[in-house]
Parts: sequence; structure tokens; C-alpha cells
Amino acid sequence: MLHRRIGTAPFLSVIARALSQYPAFVLMAPVFMMACAAFALTILFFFPGYLTRDASFVHSYAQEWYLGDWQSPLMTILWRLIDPISPGSGSIFLLIATLYWLSFAIIAGAVARRSAGRAIVVLLLALAPPAFMLLAMIWRDILFGTVWLLAAAIIYFATDRTRPLGWAVRALALALVGFGVLLRPNAIIAAPLLVPMLHGLRALSGNERRSYSFPHCLPAMGSFTSSTT
Repeated sequence: MLHRRIGTAPFLSVIARALSQYPAFVLMAPVFMMACAAFALTILFFFPGYLTRDASFVHSYAQEWYLGDWQSPLMTILWRLIDPISPGSGSIFLLIATLYWLSFAIIAGAVARRSAGRAIVVLLLALAPPAFMLLAMIWRDILFGTVWLLAAAIIYFATDRTRPLGWAVRALALALVGFGVLLRPNAIIAAPLLVPMLHGLRALSGNERRSYSFPHCLPAMGSFTSSTT
């Protein structure tokens, strides 16, 4: 009956029906493999990314180890540290692409515990042009968007985890929110909208957490696009 509830394209229904007989943890493996394939596709299409004018200044600051107040000093430090991986725009591009697809893999992995078909849809949504095309842009706003997207993704994944693991994940998410604010200080206005998720979902009962599935993770996916506009 899983394929009837999904309501997606016929080929997705066939895949979902075939996968529904397997345990949830088994379904996560192909989900993460699909995310890795999408990551490789992103590199093939966009590497090393398009270096915007603002980003070119940040890269020059990183090379000179100059920490000014016009651009985020945190991005300057970060770029200085990872630049040897792929000198120039490639290092930041790889970081952005990794954060983006890791976020969607985490969301899809969480959704796969309830619906294999919807997990596939999550990864397909990540290829939507409004967000996917932005990965080619080397821009502080894009990096900021992927950081907050990852924070939202791991919060969503941890909604039914045990208490020790749940709090550890929430601490990581809070650190990512703070990292995003340091990247883009005016994001402090939006941070209070994301931080309550750290504790708000914990108060839900088990049934409410299970119902907090695919439709409710859409804001987490949209946070990337909205934060870069």
C-alpha cells in the first residue's frame, strides 16, 4: 500500500513497493549512495565554481591573512584553512557541495525510515534548479545557507533519537546556527526562528514525531534557497 500513499510518478511507486519489504536501516544505504552520486554529478557540472567579485576579495584576504570587517573574518579563516585542498574557488565549492548533499542525505535517510518513495522525492527536490544551480556560486550567502540547512537536517533526523544522542546532535545544530550567524551577522534576526526547533520537537510524543515527516521537512529544504535570496 506504500505506493498508493506516495502519489508520485509510476516508476517511483514501483521502486517504493519493491523497497518497502526491507528494514529502514537497509533503505538508508541506497539513499546515501544516491546522494553521493548527486554530489559527484555536482562536481562534474560545476567544479570549481564561479568566483563572484565579493568572494574574490575574501580569497585575497585569506591569502594575505587579513581580517577586516567588510567581509566575514570567519569565512576568511575558513578559506585559509581549506584552501590547500583545492587552491582558489575549488576548496569552498567542495565544502558547499558537501554540506548541501550531506544535508539532503540526512533528511532523506530520516524519511526513509517511514517511506522509501518519499526519500527518493527528497533527493529529487535537491536537484530543483532554484537551489541546485546556486551551488555553482562561490558566495558567502551560499555557504551560510548550506550551514543552516545542515543544522535543520540534523535536528529533523534526531527527533526520535535517544536522549544522550539527541542532545549531542542538538548541540551540534546549535553550533552550526552560531557558525552561520558569524558568517552573516545580520542572520541573528532569523536565528530565533530556527533555535526553538532544538527543543520544540523534543516535547512531541512518539506518534507526533512520526507524523512530523515529509511535509514538515520542506522548510528545512527551503531554508537554503530562502537564505540566499
